[in-house]
Amino acid sequence: FQYYGEFDVASLVPAGGPKAGGTEITVAGVGFFMSGIYLNCFFGDGQLPCSIDVQYPCYKAVQAVYYSPTRATCVAPSMPDGGAVTTPYPVRLGLNGKFGQSCPNSDTSFQCAFKSGLQF
Repeated sequence: FQYYGEFDVASLVPAGGPKAGGTEITVAGVGFFMSGIYLNCFFGDGQLPCSIDVQYPCYKAVQAVYYSPTRATCVAPSMPDGGAVTTPYPVRLGLNGKFGQSCPNSDTSFQCAFKSGLQF
């Protein structure tokens, strides 16, 4: 078992891509932790993963690739059912299947409020 500290996402490049997905996104920030298959990018909002039965608002998780404590990449999934090309989709980084971008320490839920500047 290994503990990890707080981390935060600062920017995404590029800021958009086709609704079919497949765009590689560079995620910049601080405190990223190398954790193999457990580092993920979460595209969308809502508290449930997207599925046939759950349309937007929901999220899609994809594996991220760790490069350094300040950089990771991930490939954008397809736009979720029920979404629209005019809708901005928040992107969050997480470990162990949980949203994990740093929050004020008073937030014990470990699920941060969305940052309006971090939308894909």
